[in-house]
Amino acid sequence: MTQNAQATSQTGGSSGSPAALPISLQTSKPSRGLWADAMLRLFRNRMAVLGLVIIVVMVLCAIFAGLVAPVKDVINAQNTKEPIPAYAVTNQKLGNAVPGWLLNWFPSVKPKGSENGYATVSDQFILGSDYLGRDILTRLIYGLGFPYLWPLSGQSSACCSA
Repeated sequence: MTQNAQATSQTGGSSGSPAALPISLQTSKPSRGLWADAMLRLFRNRMAVLGLVIIVVMVLCAIFAGLVAPVKDVINAQNTKEPIPAYAVTNQKLGNAVPGWLLNWFPSVKPKGSENGYATVSDQFILGSDYLGRDILTRLIYGLGFPYLWPLSGQSSACCSA
């Protein structure tokens, strides 16, 4: 066998592909850490990034609910020492109020004054109000705190007691 034939048989052929080269000639990528690889894979997935952004916004709303909520605490007329929490502020005149934009999306909602109308139209609340006149968006923002902050308090108390 000639020298050229021996070299070709040792490298697996003359194609020059990485599988055909001897192990000593193959180049390897420097390995990243486990977390760096996980973050790289996470940020390549657009839906995962969108989900992460939504979760971060919800957690920030839960933490800063008093600043973000559109309805603020009001002073109780009977007891001026304790204000009424924002999620409990009522306006009986605006019970079952729907915002004006909702009528365009859901034509089955009948405003008062029309035939068989049952809903009060008011743009005072972004998402409308319930039957007691409480702002739905404010109640949603304050309600976000419980699912996110209660597990953290449970974990921190378990760490302190152990």
